[in-house]
Amino acid sequence: MKLLKVHGSMNSFFILDEKPGKLTPAQLETLRTSLCNGEGIYDCDGILLVSEADNSKAVARMTVVNKDGSIASMCGNGLRTVARYLSEETGLDEFYAETPKALLLCKKEEDLADGVPAFSVEISPISFDLASLPMDYRFEGTRFINQEMPELSHDLTYSALSVPNPHLISFTTLDDIHDTEFEKVASYVNSDEDTIFPDGVNVTYAAELGPNKIFAKTYERGVGFTNACGTAMSATSLIYTLLFGEESTAVVEVHNPGGMVKVAVDADLPALRLIGNATFTHEIKFEDLFDLATYKTTETNEQIAYDKFIESLKND
Repeated sequence: MKLLKVHGSMNSFFILDEKPGKLTPAQLETLRTSLCNGEGIYDCDGILLVSEADNSKAVARMTVVNKDGSIASMCGNGLRTVARYLSEETGLDEFYAETPKALLLCKKEEDLADGVPAFSVEISPISFDLASLPMDYRFEGTRFINQEMPELSHDLTYSALSVPNPHLISFTTLDDIHDTEFEKVASYVNSDEDTIFPDGVNVTYAAELGPNKIFAKTYERGVGFTNACGTAMSATSLIYTLLFGEESTAVVEVHNPGGMVKVAVDADLPALRLIGNATFTHEIKFEDLFDLATYKTTETNEQIAYDKFIESLKND
């Protein structure tokens, strides 16, 4: 088995290739509690399991295990790093990866900067059907876009969709994004007290920085606030294009606490393609996968190049 520490927009994970031998649920739980303990290198958002695909069109299957043990439907930031891993393993620059909800096209892209590899991944399926989230709420219309939700806020409006992870999105000001009220709302809809989202929901607050340029911050179901959430940035770019875009197709530049990605949006289909970094920070060899004392960790130095990239964004 191979183990790597990786990140997409500082949304960090461990990639574990279990194709040589699939883990039992008990083994996976043991591994999760040790690899996601929040200390040092083990401060991460979850584990990306790479396994044999069921569909012959895919080169492999990705399963996302959140730090709390829940299974995510998809992870755009994580899939970019898995796409790079599979590309290097197979020698392919374009291929399909299998996720629990769909076969998704992955492509090697031009580096974002010197030493910052980039990949694009398809974000699908996309649904405005509230049952797909699920979300239990009465409203007028067929799509829940730019709707008032007085249960959550008397000032903001919200939009909801699944891609396929469930997302609740509000466009507001940068001040509101960093206000403590955001955390209160996000925590509430992911608590047992809330009846609108029985399975919880990812919550994103976003603000426009310029034409086709936004800032987004996400409270991720099963994780909490993250540096970035790939499906959230994709969903937010689609809502932005529907609400504020001059054209139905656009490439939206999304800044986030962990960096920047681009999302190619076709609002008419709809279709989404997430483009961003796929950084490997540590290579890990081990004698016993379940004994951290046997781990030999080597830094790749790719983080140095990524930090330079982030610094260049501040000067734009």
